Amino acid sequence: SLKTVISSDLTQKLDAFAKQNMGTLNVILLSAINVLLNKYTSENDITLGTFTSGRNHPSLNEMPGLFVNTIVLNSVLDSEKDTLVDIFRKVKESFTKAFTHQDYPFDLLIENLQLPQDTSRNPLFDITVVFQDFVDNESNIAQSDEIEEIGFTQRAFDINFEFINKGSFLEMVTTFNVDIYDKETIISFINHFKHVLHQFV
Repeated sequence: SLKTVISSDLTQKLDAFAKQNMGTLNVILLSAINVLLNKYTSENDITLGTFTSGRNHPSLNEMPGLFVNTIVLNSVLDSEKDTLVDIFRKVKESFTKAFTHQDYPFDLLIENLQLPQDTSRNPLFDITVVFQDFVDNESNIAQSDEIEEIGFTQRAFDINFEFINKGSFLEMVTTFNVDIYDKETIISFINHFKHVLHQFV
């Protein structure tokens, strides 16, 4: 896994852009990932996965245990015509639609789509994005733009991007399948990701 931060200055500018366009920080982070995946793969139809707590029904609030549902985020970009604002709006629409159906069981979705079963892979996506939206206010902690290695973490997906709200800035933790990607490739992706974020503001 690799860890870095999105600086306070950039985070505040991104937040302002998101609010100006009736969206959230989560949407702008997803938008930047979509932009990069489009550049890296030349694919316009991009599907990512994310997760929700799965406790939206009041009857579940008092029940012990972990309730997690998988949500599919699909965006179709037009790399020749779309501006960054266009991409932001498309991703926001996809994000909003996906979360209106967040209680629909992922397993049932796979079953209804009659997709081929492969226990070694997810049938809809290989890349996941996780948002820790609680504010862990660590504004006074020194922020380093460096990308540091923080050890090995087993993940079920090829790449997992996790964004953790630290109050005035964001921490980004990227976990990847070492059988598919090397560290240098992921470091390059993270640097390009930061570059795209700057382009939004």
